[in-house]
Amino acid sequence: MFSKVSIICCCSLVLSGCMYNDEPMPRITHDYTVNNPASKVVQRPVSKPSRQRWENAPGDWLPPLRVEKQWTAIVIHHSLTASGNAAVFDNYHKNGHKWKGIGYDFVIGNGNGSGD
Repeated sequence: MFSKVSIICCCSLVLSGCMYNDEPMPRITHDYTVNNPASKVVQRPVSKPSRQRWENAPGDWLPPLRVEKQWTAIVIHHSLTASGNAAVFDNYHKNGHKWKGIGYDFVIGNGNGSGD
């Protein structure tokens, strides 16, 4: 009985393909050459808006993409306040520090007093 079971198991292994294969694994390579280089983008000169024009802009205004800054770093600063938003920080910077406006490019609220 044992020999019949072992013969059946061996035949099953052979028929199922569980055999050693010396064929090497395929190499995964990538071609880093560019077939279609991107066309050159010509940027038109952009005038910088005046402070008065900037302060009178509607709240939903966004600058054109070509005006955006070329960021090299982002600094994350925690205000340690329970609530707040860009308007609160702008008011504090203007009145508390006597700055011309908010000292940040981005404000991410914690959900208390902000739209986030």
